[in-house]
Amino acid sequence: MYPIVAVVVILWFSCWRSKIHNRERQQALHTWRWPWILQPYFLFTLLLLVYCVWQTWAFIELAVSYEGLNKRAFVRPHTNRTAEETELNDYELLGWLSVLCKLGPAFVIITFGITAFHLWLHIPPAPNLRWFPTYSHDLAMQVVCLPLVYGLFALDNIVTMLDIFTGRNYSKMLGGRSDQDQFKVWKLSASVNEQAYNTNFELADLYEAWALQCFGLLCFTLVRRQVLLEAPTVEYLLNEVEQYLTTTDESNPDLKKLGELTLLKKPEKMLFAPLEQTSNLGIKVFVWTYAAKSAYSLLLTVLAEPPLSLEICGENGLFPFACSVDSYAEGAAMLASTLAILNIVVFEHNLKPILNKQKRFRAVMKFMAVKVLVSIVFFQSFILSVVCGTAFNMSRPQTNLCYSCLICFEVLPLSVLVLYAWRPKIGDWHEGDQYCHDGGELDVEFAGEKTGAHMSSESFIASRKPQTSMKDSITFSEEISAWVELRGDVRAGDGRALVQAIEALSTDWDSGRARISARYKPAALFQDFRRTPTARSSTPGGIDDNSLDAPLNRSSGLLDTQGRMLRGTPAQ
Repeated sequence: MYPIVAVVVILWFSCWRSKIHNRERQQALHTWRWPWILQPYFLFTLLLLVYCVWQTWAFIELAVSYEGLNKRAFVRPHTNRTAEETELNDYELLGWLSVLCKLGPAFVIITFGITAFHLWLHIPPAPNLRWFPTYSHDLAMQVVCLPLVYGLFALDNIVTMLDIFTGRNYSKMLGGRSDQDQFKVWKLSASVNEQAYNTNFELADLYEAWALQCFGLLCFTLVRRQVLLEAPTVEYLLNEVEQYLTTTDESNPDLKKLGELTLLKKPEKMLFAPLEQTSNLGIKVFVWTYAAKSAYSLLLTVLAEPPLSLEICGENGLFPFACSVDSYAEGAAMLASTLAILNIVVFEHNLKPILNKQKRFRAVMKFMAVKVLVSIVFFQSFILSVVCGTAFNMSRPQTNLCYSCLICFEVLPLSVLVLYAWRPKIGDWHEGDQYCHDGGELDVEFAGEKTGAHMSSESFIASRKPQTSMKDSITFSEEISAWVELRGDVRAGDGRALVQAIEALSTDWDSGRARISARYKPAALFQDFRRTPTARSSTPGGIDDNSLDAPLNRSSGLLDTQGRMLRGTPAQ
């Protein structure tokens, strides 16, 4: 019943992880002396350690009980039938296969050490919560565990298959009674263990799908942060251009073009969100397909093992049709895996400039570190079934045992590859989790929090608006962009008061600088530009300083302004 126990533990761990990944709970937890004890990554590592020790001890106990896996010490049922003898020979432990089985646990133990060291590197000191991983580190840690998880399930399958080869499971089910059909009991014990073998690898494939989803979420997060970084700047520039055109001429046809811009005004909602949902759809289908496939295999295992001991499949099974679904499930899983990988490849290839912009992210290397194991699982099973079955005339149980041993060997170099591709360094892309509050206080996005939430604050949006260059061009511009005609009894004090009012109303209180520079001049200083067409200037203000000899205007005064006029009378 241990597969169902493992599932219960995994479900409990998931619930605990979602509960403890909370800033307030972590602040309360960090008041304890050892807050790291209840952290999900520590509990998960401890669970993997227990699993590793358990399976290693089971293998050692098995090897000691049967004289170092000596075939003469194995227990087999007595039979005189040729067909039964032939089936028993399919479970003969070959000499070189025995050597591979003995080396498997050592490789998995070394893989555990490398993975534990790698996980430790992903727990850098946070500004206020030392043992709480940031958003990016949390997702990376789940990917890092992939080789170890697959290796532990492969080690479990070595023990599971050796239980059949040595006859230990057969002896347990026989119970010392000789009145039973020994070969039937042995065949039932082999069927139960082979179903457990399939379930173990189904659960390993499920975690593989989960790791691939974590990598996809990291890619989506980096692109989303770039969108949130650029959106305020683009929106500000569009608004500035629209205000300028509105001030200059409200009938300007360019205003209609700006009004037609929809995607750029809301890039996160209109562009990134649909892209993320479409790309993530294949990954979600991949995860849910393997989840359903694992649940189906787990159900068959629970029904076949004691105390139920129900024979579901086979000629004498209670429900043989249930086992025929397995081939369809394999096809659906292969299709879902292909779609998920294609989605990530297309996303990574088209958005490579953004992903490569991150400090030492190396998207291709990280993707390959995950993809290699997916490819090994798919192709190695097919190649072994052809090569071992044809070239070496090995049976299916012998091929399955060889496959499990090879997985134990391969996860070691894969863990080294993952360490190279995912190892964090100071100043790398993980620092994208950090941000500053309005007061300059440093903070980070922790695991379980919505990434990019601080980018919607008013202070961040204001910081992304171009300030210096645009203000300089406005403040120090010498071009006359508009004027105000004054008629009646206008005195010099009135003109100075209007100048002060205009400059005060156009002052930016953040910088203390005015957008508009105004001057009051008596009308006698200007020519009558309305009655003298040649006096119109090509300058934006429409006044030529060389035309002072023209007749005087009858206006009592003229107020000219320099700068950007957001609203008011445009220059004639």
